[in-house]
Amino acid sequence: MRNLKSPIRSPIPKLGSPIPSPMPGLQKLPQCTRCCNGIVGTIVKARDKLYHPDCFKCDDCGVNLKQRGYFFIEDNLYCETHAMAHVQAPEGYDVVAVYPNSKVELV
Repeated sequence: MRNLKSPIRSPIPKLGSPIPSPMPGLQKLPQCTRCCNGIVGTIVKARDKLYHPDCFKCDDCGVNLKQRGYFFIEDNLYCETHAMAHVQAPEGYDVVAVYPNSKVELV
């Protein structure tokens, strides 16, 4: 029978011990702006912020903004309806949403 010695350092941390730093070569997951969890799979990127597809929603009503227009107002994300509610146009003007690649005619 052979003599077996236990490893000098256990690969499993003991309860209450600090979490070891990640191993070199492992990639850190991108973090969702809304829920702060790591994102695996599909990522929604809007204005350099990253979201899970299910977290990409209006801050007011919670409607998912995939395949819809979205608006950032003071770092908050809104659907068109709630963006209009948060913006006050100067007197004599109306708030109008202009989408990328849309034809705008100046009068």
